[in-house]
Amino acid sequence: MPNSKEWISAKEAARIASVHIDTIYNWIRKGYIPASQIAPEGHYRLDREEFEFYIGTRSQADEE
Repeated sequence: MPNSKEWISAKEAARIASVHIDTIYNWIRKGYIPASQIAPEGHYRLDREEFEFYIGTRSQADEE
C-alpha cells in the first residue's frame, strides 16, 4: 500500500487552525503536534490527518 499521508507546511497548518505560525512552532516544540523537520533551518511538515485530529480535540477541550 503506498504512503497516502498528506503533508502540510507549518504555514498551511496555521491557516487551517486560524492561528499565527509562531503558535504552530510552539505546539511543535512542546510536543503537542508531531512534525518532521525537513531542513536544519526549521522547515517542518505535518501529517494533515494527525494535525486536524489535534485541532479537533483542542477545540473540544476549549468548550468544556
